[in-house]
Amino acid sequence: MTNLHTAAAEWLQEKAILEQRLAAEAADRVAAEQAFLQLGTALESASDAIVIFDARGVPLFINRAFTERFGYTLMDLQRFQRLPSHLFANPVVGDAVHHMISTGGIWNGEVEMCSSQGQTLPIMLRANAIQDAGRMAQGSVGIFTDISERKRAEAQTSRSFALLMSTLESTADGIVVVDPIGRVVIHNRKFVELWYVPHPILAGHEQRVLEFLSSQVAEPEVLLTVRSPEAHTSDILHVNDGRVFEVYSQPQCIEGIPVGRVWNFRDITERVAAEMSLRTSEERYRLQSRQLEEAFKELKETQAQLVQTEKISSLGQLVAGITHEMNNPINFIYGNLTHARSYTESLLELLTLYQHHYPHPVTAIREKSEEIDLEFLVDDFFKLLDAMAQGAERVHSIIQSLQKFAHANQVGYKLEDLRVGMDSTLQLLKTRLMGEGGRPSIQVVREYEAIPLVECHAGQIHQVFMNLLTNGIEAIEERLFSTQGMAETPAIRIQMMSLDADWVTVRIADNGIGIAKDLQKFIFDPFYTTKEVGKGTGLGLSVSYQLVVGNHGGKIDCISEEGRGAEFIIELPIRRDSVLMEMT
Repeated sequence: MTNLHTAAAEWLQEKAILEQRLAAEAADRVAAEQAFLQLGTALESASDAIVIFDARGVPLFINRAFTERFGYTLMDLQRFQRLPSHLFANPVVGDAVHHMISTGGIWNGEVEMCSSQGQTLPIMLRANAIQDAGRMAQGSVGIFTDISERKRAEAQTSRSFALLMSTLESTADGIVVVDPIGRVVIHNRKFVELWYVPHPILAGHEQRVLEFLSSQVAEPEVLLTVRSPEAHTSDILHVNDGRVFEVYSQPQCIEGIPVGRVWNFRDITERVAAEMSLRTSEERYRLQSRQLEEAFKELKETQAQLVQTEKISSLGQLVAGITHEMNNPINFIYGNLTHARSYTESLLELLTLYQHHYPHPVTAIREKSEEIDLEFLVDDFFKLLDAMAQGAERVHSIIQSLQKFAHANQVGYKLEDLRVGMDSTLQLLKTRLMGEGGRPSIQVVREYEAIPLVECHAGQIHQVFMNLLTNGIEAIEERLFSTQGMAETPAIRIQMMSLDADWVTVRIADNGIGIAKDLQKFIFDPFYTTKEVGKGTGLGLSVSYQLVVGNHGGKIDCISEEGRGAEFIIELPIRRDSVLMEMT
């Protein structure tokens, strides 16, 4: 019995110990489950993508951030039995990462990874082994941090710094930035060129840069004494080698706190010398300036009078009166020629009837018919009427051109077709273009493109056309009658084109005598002429320049080769208001 009681007591004691152990293990399991739940919650709430691998490198867990960032689920990764190589922009790097993870190693570095949609992301990858109490590798954990924002910030910082350096190097001033104790933070090439600064000072290995600069100037206190860290300074420095610098400095601040100072140096030696020279000669030139102003005023008045004289000379003093007086009678003649033809045809029809019904007229009629050569008269009379009509048409055309030319001087700026104006001017010059006095006719080649209407003073532009065409005719005549003569056909080529939406170009070229290269720069000067004395006023081209450039905001230029002709290029704005806005 005693043995039985003893055995029962021992069994009860062992049962109590076992129950205590089971309770402790159950408590540990509950604590572990709570810890695992908390760990899972923490992993799911992390902004970094996280993957837990087993000892073979097979993914066991991924958090939500990994799926959102790369588009792969845990099942996708487990189907691959590893992180797929195409998850990495460089598959070789993917293989290296998998090998390191599967062997329990450590990986830490930047890689480029690809999402399932093909987006490439810069990632900071950190992979560490998971070890048990005996330091045996049980797996690993990988943390994938998206560093796109950091990369963009670094790129922006790099671009900003490059832009800063480009700006510093493009300026003509020497610029240096120093820290609070006087060491160089940044500088441009011009600064070194101005001061010949040794490299050790620029690198901060020797004395401070401002101390070096102060040893080379007559006013060292300007560089070494700054009243306060926030002060802006502006002074003049006289360098020991005779140069003069303008110096400006201001604090360099970060969030309002001064962390250094920017110094700006400009070489003004030439400017100072020029100012001194200007002051010494100012009084001497003041009187001359007043005299020149008076002379210039008189010259402008004379030029204005001569411009008007040139216009009157080109247009003709009697154009308006003559065209008005000629217009009515020529219209009367031109209009009645039709009636004269109709009446004559009726009379000839009647004469034909008489000849048909009275084939044997009396002797007096037969003799008169032979005397006047009736058949020739009937045949030639209509030719005479045609010639009269052509002459009247020619006179009518000339009158219209003269009226257009004269009327254009009476209106202001309005939209005009330059091609019509050019043709009217050519009509007025037709007799000069025709061959006369042993001179062959001058061929006119028109090359007109479709151009828009141009807002201009038509009379002034016609005046320019007249001047340039007249110059071309005279240049051709001069070459024709020179000792060398000319083998090719005398010609004037006129081109009109619109190269863009704002400008129209007119080119007038001749194959005349041309202009010597050393004289071309003077051709638009008032009173300058290459013609013989008495054959030119020297105002045609200067007036044209004033009308095109001064009155219309256009451009006029000349290209010429002596003995080969000249080409004048006129550029006119399509709208005057656009040019006036640019000028203001």
